[in-house]
Amino acid sequence: MEPWSIDSSNKEEPPSLTDPRIFHGTQSVTEAVRRLNSAEVNWQYDECYVYSKRCDAHYLLTREGHMRSSDEQGPWALSSSCARDPPSPTDPRVLTTTTSVAEAVNLLNSGINWPHAECFVYSASHEKYYLLTRDTSSDEEEIAEEIEESPEEDTDTYLGMLEQEVALHRSFRINRNLGVDSEARLVKHTAEAKEAGFACGVSAMQGRRPTMEDAHLLSEVVGPDLYLFAVFDGHGGELAAKFAAEHFAETLSSNSSLASYVESKDPDDAGRALTEACMAVDQRMRAEVPEAEDMGCTAVVLLITPTHLCCANVGDSRCVVDKAGEMIAMSIDHKPKLQGEFDRIVAAGGFVLLGRVNGALAVARALGDFGFKANTGLAAEAQAVTAAPEIYVHHRSEADNFVVLACDGIWDVVDNSKCGTLIAQGLKTEGNSVGQVCEDVIQACYDQGSGDNMSIIIIEFLYERQQEASSTGDLLLIPPPAQPRTSDCHSVCDCIPALI
Repeated sequence: MEPWSIDSSNKEEPPSLTDPRIFHGTQSVTEAVRRLNSAEVNWQYDECYVYSKRCDAHYLLTREGHMRSSDEQGPWALSSSCARDPPSPTDPRVLTTTTSVAEAVNLLNSGINWPHAECFVYSASHEKYYLLTRDTSSDEEEIAEEIEESPEEDTDTYLGMLEQEVALHRSFRINRNLGVDSEARLVKHTAEAKEAGFACGVSAMQGRRPTMEDAHLLSEVVGPDLYLFAVFDGHGGELAAKFAAEHFAETLSSNSSLASYVESKDPDDAGRALTEACMAVDQRMRAEVPEAEDMGCTAVVLLITPTHLCCANVGDSRCVVDKAGEMIAMSIDHKPKLQGEFDRIVAAGGFVLLGRVNGALAVARALGDFGFKANTGLAAEAQAVTAAPEIYVHHRSEADNFVVLACDGIWDVVDNSKCGTLIAQGLKTEGNSVGQVCEDVIQACYDQGSGDNMSIIIIEFLYERQQEASSTGDLLLIPPPAQPRTSDCHSVCDCIPALI
């Protein structure tokens, strides 16, 4: 009898969309069963969540002879895991002897003396870390048993101490997904703006991270009818992201290539301006922020012009535009295992280990992180980690509904399509502002297990409202182009000369 069978399936949603037991790449339970029983898949778990496109729901498959993990004994469980990076690879809570979450759970429940209430585990198959949290309910039982063994003298004091300890354990268990009992981490910082042609909003929340390391720019004017948006996702600290947010707009607005774009309307000039601004901010950060030797930030930057959306991306934040209901990516995630990124890292004298540059940094491009930019014989673009962005240009049309920029705290738990659906539904809801939609997306991602800071910007285009206004004689400051070019989105990074 084969170990996987459709008879063992039950309709059940996974604890989160980052659960390592989710089998991606299939659209039906039957297809998943066939692949799990074939030699092409070496599935390391005894359970498997499968998405059925026809039923629009997940189903849980259980390997023959295996008892559900919820019935297993032990303080550690797969269901307590969420995707989250450790503060550093040398953090004492990192378990270095396993290569999967399931293997770590089995080891931790086997009786080893793990001194921490949390455990960071690297999953080789998913190329990311997961945080496991110990269930402390058994600790309460042990504490309660101690009451019977306590000395009779000074019993009231002893019982009072035990009650406090039990309360602490309960508090930790209730808030273990948050890490620390702090309502401040769940506060969403939201702002909105409205310009001729679009309404925009931003929201940011610290979430399950111990500190907030994101920063952003919302509708900064950098030229005539030129509006700048950006999300900077910091790592190792907040200084790099804050520095980038403070200086990027002024750096871009004074750039000569941007002035050329104003005259030529050539997107190559806009792309060149964004590239030069990224490199200039990075160079200035090296000179003015000594802490950036060991910290940095990703950057996803969007320049809106009357005829183009120009995106510059450095790292794994992301920009996506909704055109007639189709989500079109305007960036790619710069992960170290991408072939082009991998080749550059190796050529610069680095290596990729566990999906990270030199085993430490999870992105291959970033502002800051100058410890990875130390090869004096190479140009800035050729360093193991570079601040040089990839540039994508989208030619605007009335089919454009909205564009979204967000850090990986959003994209870790929703893909482009799902995020687009959440935004489209939110914008259609009567009474919703763009800022409210930003907050709703953040809350949805938090509820689905995001373990990171979350920042999101949404720009909703208002062409219909503009056209109605134009009939009354109002000017259209940012109209859609009458003759959009045939290509909707293309990279112009090859047109930009290397900067030394």
